[in-house]
Amino acid sequence: MHLKLPKPMHGWRVFAGEVGIIVIGVLIALGAEQVVQAGHQRQEASKADDIIRAELGLNLGRLLSRHKIHECVDRRIEEIQSLLDKAADNPVIFTPNWIGRPQYWAFLSGRWEAESQAGSTALIDRHKLA
Repeated sequence: MHLKLPKPMHGWRVFAGEVGIIVIGVLIALGAEQVVQAGHQRQEASKADDIIRAELGLNLGRLLSRHKIHECVDRRIEEIQSLLDKAADNPVIFTPNWIGRPQYWAFLSGRWEAESQAGSTALIDRHKLA
């Protein structure tokens, strides 16, 4: 078996050509990495946007439900106030059994906080986030 040894380069022109090919290859690889990273960031931004919108949707639904029962709650508070006003004149206190706690839902913010701490909200377009 006969081995062929590589021949040494002759001249700066050949050397510059070899270095140029390597540099172009590295630049192409770096550019491809940037494209892949930008796609990944767009995907993460879209996912974070969907998660935040879902949480906002839940909060708006809760707010709408609270708004719908607002008149009923006000009417019940007026009835309770009327009972308390009458109790000042009458030493016997009548305890109504219809008094209860109105529906109450706390607003959610856990998903927003998680996405903010993960840095995903920084990837969302600022106009969309506003």
